[in-house]
Amino acid sequence: MVKNLETKKQIRTRVLKERRALTAEARDRYSQKIRSLTVMHPLFQSAREIYCYASFREEVQTAGIMEEAWNSGKRVAVPRVTDEGKMEFFYIESLTELSSGYQGIPEPRWDAEKIALPESISETGIHPGPARGESHVLVLLPGAAFDKKGGRIGYGKGFYDRYLYKYPKCHKIGLAYSIQCVEEIPEEPLDISVEAVITEKGNYMI
Repeated sequence: MVKNLETKKQIRTRVLKERRALTAEARDRYSQKIRSLTVMHPLFQSAREIYCYASFREEVQTAGIMEEAWNSGKRVAVPRVTDEGKMEFFYIESLTELSSGYQGIPEPRWDAEKIALPESISETGIHPGPARGESHVLVLLPGAAFDKKGGRIGYGKGFYDRYLYKYPKCHKIGLAYSIQCVEEIPEEPLDISVEAVITEKGNYMI
């Protein structure tokens, strides 16, 4: 019997509606739990650099995660949509370096230092650093929905898929509330999957 899968658009619409229905108190409480689980994850612990989205509206809050990264001596980078309609990451050293950007999303100011990712990590995804040994780059992704195999539905623009397709050696963790986790997401050739999906209930993936 053939499964009657929802389309990506249907899943996105349904799950984002459920996410919007969460109370602010619930989102704060869940985000605190997700922060604690994220910073204890082995991929976070061993990462030298954290590429993290700046949370917007109902997304899992990331300010605390970035603060934990700085306190651990890690470099933090946040994405920005450029004039060419591409997404690039830029280093920041404080949340005060963010301002309203693409569609109102917090982004690094235009005087931020651009990351040359291909020069920052080796072909194995390892970032060499004599002071801290060898460690990797970890990307923390937002999303509308995730499934048990690490499949991800974004917000429809494909920024992360295009960016990470160029740099497949980066480690990737999705951050989401448990209501954003679904059984199965239809796959497409250029879709980028994650290695873990951290929710307030733990890692959703198999």
